[in-house]
Amino acid sequence: MTGQGTCNHKKPGIQDIGSTVPGLPPQPRTHTAFACDNEYKRHGTLSLFAGIELLAGQVYASIEDYHRLRDLIESSRNLMPVVRPKPPSR
Repeated sequence: MTGQGTCNHKKPGIQDIGSTVPGLPPQPRTHTAFACDNEYKRHGTLSLFAGIELLAGQVYASIEDYHRLRDLIESSRNLMPVVRPKPPSR
């Protein structure tokens, strides 16, 4: 937990892949589902930085090309609202 009711998470190394040919649509009595090729084109990896403000139900996400500490810190600052503790009641 980074603040009152806030969580951050990172997921590095998500593979960004694309197909080399378009899928074939289903054919009656022949193919009941989309036909696709096993070959793919690799575009690299991405890092997902995400957070959730639990009390408000607000989700924040950022996808970056690199996974560096400064990217995580910058994403956390940009995505998550400033959470200030409530002043003590008297």
